[in-house]
Amino acid sequence: MPPTLPRLIAPLLLALAALATTGCAALEACEGRLAASPQMGADCRFQNPPNPQALPSQDGWTIWRRFLFAEKQGTVPVDAIRAAGRGGPPA
Repeated sequence: MPPTLPRLIAPLLLALAALATTGCAALEACEGRLAASPQMGADCRFQNPPNPQALPSQDGWTIWRRFLFAEKQGTVPVDAIRAAGRGGPPA
């Protein structure tokens, strides 16, 4: 049995309504008080500013080479912590 005309029109109207509402939302200008924010981008979305304290990133080989082969200094405590009950509490 072929689909009837109302069964074809209802999904078409629903799709057109969805496209129309997204099209209208995309055409809206940014709200004035939000557009004045330094974090507001040109596309009306907030963006985090770059972190001035972020260290420059390095490639993976450099990081692994340093992790595996670099001199290990300052990794072992000079005064080991004694467990309670064995020689008394640490002084």
